[in-house]
Amino acid sequence: MTYRIIYLILLACLSFNVHADIGVSPIIVDLTGKEADTEIAVKNGDTQNNAYVEITPYRLLNPANHAGPKKIARHPETDGLLVFPAKMVLLPSQTQFVRIVKTAKFLPSDQVYEVDFIPKVSTHMLTQKTSNGSTIGIRVIVGYGARVILRPDSPSPSISAKRINNELVIKNTGNTALRITSCTQQISNKKIEIPLPAYTLFTNQTITKELTRSSRVTLNVSYMEKILEPFYID
Repeated sequence: MTYRIIYLILLACLSFNVHADIGVSPIIVDLTGKEADTEIAVKNGDTQNNAYVEITPYRLLNPANHAGPKKIARHPETDGLLVFPAKMVLLPSQTQFVRIVKTAKFLPSDQVYEVDFIPKVSTHMLTQKTSNGSTIGIRVIVGYGARVILRPDSPSPSISAKRINNELVIKNTGNTALRITSCTQQISNKKIEIPLPAYTLFTNQTITKELTRSSRVTLNVSYMEKILEPFYID
């Protein structure tokens, strides 16, 4: 899961809008194997002003819950992840790279992180005033959260899918995250899509979906872009 983080700050005595414009790519990263590493590009979309960006990694304690708790990953030796630099200054239109390194020695199952990229707007703008007196300005800061998944040394993708009464129950029974690519039900010689689009299913996570028919369900799942054999639920 990746998302933009938007802060709206109302400021007294300001007559201007400030929009820190950065871009981040890729926004989903998988790291497998020992000492795996990658880079995330950060681009300053402003053609006139510098961008000041702070980069902070967090470990998600419950990645299945978007609003769940997270813990800042300050120590690569114990937290399993190294992200550097922690701050950067990008010139207008410049692109720089943030290094993401897996430092965990052994992982029995996935560890999921969020790396936040938050631009900082120069505070000297706060001293600007207008001849008309006090006005209200809006500062818009758009940040990004990139998801980083550290995969176990021996990934074992596995899923359980069954029907209980009129509900479809799907559980990730393996040690690594899976992605539901499609879920269809056969109705009158037609395959009808059950809406579970691009759903990431983390280790031990269970989801349920109400079924309106009793016909067979076909579930397609991928693991790191590798398609697994389809699952059939009668």
